[in-house]
Amino acid sequence: MSPAFRSLQSILPAFAICIVTLGALPGCETSSSTSTQQDTADPTQVYAARIQVDGIGDDLEARIEVNTVNCFKYRHGLLQVVWNDAFLRGYIDKETGNASYQIYTIQFHDDWAFPYQANYGSPLHTTEARRIYSDVDCRHHDCDCEEHAVFEVAPEELDRIAALAESAENKHKDWRFRIKNQQASDVDFNLPYAEIAAFKQQMDALSKSIRSPEPTDHPFNQLPPSLSQAFIDGSLDLISPTLTKGYGAAAKSRTAIAREKELLENEDWEGLVKEIMAHRFGDNLHFHLLGVAAEGLGYTEAAIIYYEKSIEQSNRPLTGKCIACMGFQLPRESMDALERMNHESP
Repeated sequence: MSPAFRSLQSILPAFAICIVTLGALPGCETSSSTSTQQDTADPTQVYAARIQVDGIGDDLEARIEVNTVNCFKYRHGLLQVVWNDAFLRGYIDKETGNASYQIYTIQFHDDWAFPYQANYGSPLHTTEARRIYSDVDCRHHDCDCEEHAVFEVAPEELDRIAALAESAENKHKDWRFRIKNQQASDVDFNLPYAEIAAFKQQMDALSKSIRSPEPTDHPFNQLPPSLSQAFIDGSLDLISPTLTKGYGAAAKSRTAIAREKELLENEDWEGLVKEIMAHRFGDNLHFHLLGVAAEGLGYTEAAIIYYEKSIEQSNRPLTGKCIACMGFQLPRESMDALERMNHESP
């Protein structure tokens, strides 16, 4: 039995109610609208904000792990069920800066598949796929067999895809690879070019920081290059709310308020920028926070741009304005900051 059917069994009553009352309850949605909210965003920046990095500052870990487990997931059907997932995983030695790269795959079948080989790239690469985890769920009519496998991927292939992702026509394309199974049909997976590019940039930046350490007062040692440069330029791409979009980002931003307030109070400007980019909600509050962070780091021109965007959002009718605003009085405080910075400018 597939994960989709199992999920369908568990929520079918509620789903039926949703269909029956759809006309009367406009908030009862059966599909996700997040993709339409992100059509205009730079996908490399979006994925860069979702990359997970572990092991930095942990003296009991010899390696830094970077992964894209929170990035692209292919969702099936009205229930938006995820299965046969794949993501990138890399390790960096803290002593040498040497890096290794993997693709992590998850498959579901009615019986054991026993993955053994991966085919990818141009020219074609074939390499061993190692089965590292398995589980079986027989709580329903049939059993679902879950198998995880990883394979090493050549950095040259990742560099090739990252270079292709720089072109606007390739930003939304996918890289395809195949897992060959001993006892089931082979499975093809896709990973977005932009996700690969963001991952490789993060890996390269961390590896370089170990081999050639930058001054400790540099604020962006741990941010992906594309993300840090966009912040410094004042061009971070946030989702501006309208009557028809921005609801998903707004929901995520509400859960981040407490953490953002803590980062603000601790003057952790890099952490604040990363937290905002995790949801990318572009209301007046979050543009103001970007302005505060930019000002705190000494990027005056960027701070001015973000304060101006905060004022612009505050002046929009109906949308773009926060309610509690984390205690800020907006747009007055953004306007005061602009006046102060213009007065301090030579």
